[in-house]
Amino acid sequence: MIPTDKGLGRLEHFDSRNWRLSTVMDYIPKRVNMLRKVARGLGIRDKRSWRQWMTYYQGNVGACTGFGSANKVAAAPVRPNMTQLRALDAMAWYHANQAEDRAHGRHYDEGATTLAAMEVGKRLGHWSGYYWSYNLNEVHTVVHDTDAVIFGTNWYDSMWDRDAEGIARITKNARLVGGHLYCINGYDPRRGLLRKVSSWNDGYYFLPDEAGARLLAEDGECVVTFETLPPIMARSEPGFTAEPGFGY
Repeated sequence: MIPTDKGLGRLEHFDSRNWRLSTVMDYIPKRVNMLRKVARGLGIRDKRSWRQWMTYYQGNVGACTGFGSANKVAAAPVRPNMTQLRALDAMAWYHANQAEDRAHGRHYDEGATTLAAMEVGKRLGHWSGYYWSYNLNEVHTVVHDTDAVIFGTNWYDSMWDRDAEGIARITKNARLVGGHLYCINGYDPRRGLLRKVSSWNDGYYFLPDEAGARLLAEDGECVVTFETLPPIMARSEPGFTAEPGFGY
């Protein structure tokens, strides 16, 4: 059963800006905390989650591309400028995403694309660039050591039926109900759980690795944002073209 108070809204669209011809880890800014990396290797600190300083709720409107993006902005290891977070208008971000899609010939009555949300976030100054991953191992590394990320994936009705621990699974008879964009702000490698920030005001969802892998394989997207341009991105490599608006 589809809850009447939980909107979705991520629409699938891919063009050249969505794809990478090299792995994300080749491009990631090298800002891993070495003490954290050593502690993880020794098994002292295995989990990693980023503090969610503010959470934005979309209700039943199909505006997840604005609200999920805003939730990414509000996930940080240190206290951000709270005045700016309070002033962040997630619904306006969603409407800007729709306008971005329409400017490129993509006309939807409701919802928007992940690509549009990333372009608008860049224009708003929330990140200077972004890159895409479709590899769950890369997602694990980024979330554990570097930053929260954005997922744009299918959503199944069984994922709303979490167990007592908040774990959301895709069951055998689960029904596809739409697309959703959301922030992943934590990962527990011992249990293989990704922590999803909910834009429905109902607490965290924990996605098992098998669900994460399936969602990425079904034309899902993980987007990693960055604040400065890594120098390595300026390099030339076969088949790699830095197109205008390619996510930089």
